[in-house]
Amino acid sequence: MSEVTPAGAGARADQTNGSGAQQRARADERLEREENRAEQAESSRRERAARTEHQQEARAQERSEQMRRQEAAQAAQRAEDNRGQNLQVEQEQGRGQAVDTIV
Repeated sequence: MSEVTPAGAGARADQTNGSGAQQRARADERLEREENRAEQAESSRRERAARTEHQQEARAQERSEQMRRQEAAQAAQRAEDNRGQNLQVEQEQGRGQAVDTIV
């Protein structure tokens, strides 16, 4: 036999309590989703910041390497210019010696 409960104040209270529990459960789920979104947003922000920092470090390293190569090229050019000048001086001195020898 089934039991029949009166649809009085007690039944309404159970329905209200059940509805309140459902509302609390939905609110808790909403809060949890918001917290998850906030955590994901923070994680994404940290990843972007780390990626930006890495890119800046890579660019700084590339600029440093480029300056080093440029300085090395300039030093090589100066050395080549000095060699050319030294050869010219040696040739002129050699001519002078040759002229001194001939005369």
